[in-house]
Amino acid sequence: MFNITLSDSYEWSAELEVPGNSKNDRSTFKVLFRRLDQAEINEVQALIDRQRFQAADAPVLINDQMLAERVLAGWPEGEITETVKGEAVPIAYSVAARASLLAVAKVASAITAAWRESLQDARAKKTDWRWPALGQGPDRPARGCERGE
Repeated sequence: MFNITLSDSYEWSAELEVPGNSKNDRSTFKVLFRRLDQAEINEVQALIDRQRFQAADAPVLINDQMLAERVLAGWPEGEITETVKGEAVPIAYSVAARASLLAVAKVASAITAAWRESLQDARAKKTDWRWPALGQGPDRPARGCERGE
């Protein structure tokens, strides 16, 4: 049995590696994703597909930052923190807190990778299928990498 009445969001784990002192520091944190309907998912996929095959100097249609802003609905209480006077202080979700989180290098990419993973079915995971990276074409690197996006 399947009930078509679903919650507006769902929880998923995201993994992030950031450069540390002579090694990468790995963090796993939970986020809440907006549950997009199939039409919205198709729209995102169409933007990704169009961007992958457009000229390198064409305007950006979608990037990790834009997609993360669209799909990130929040995070469980205490999951995202900041250090204040040596103590980890939880940050409650807000639009401003989301902007601060996504401003941290590599976070938007980690969140969009987790969102794309959440949409894969078990069969796709077994075949190692992946959504294409945002901004990548068949013979060029991801756009925006040179600008740190």
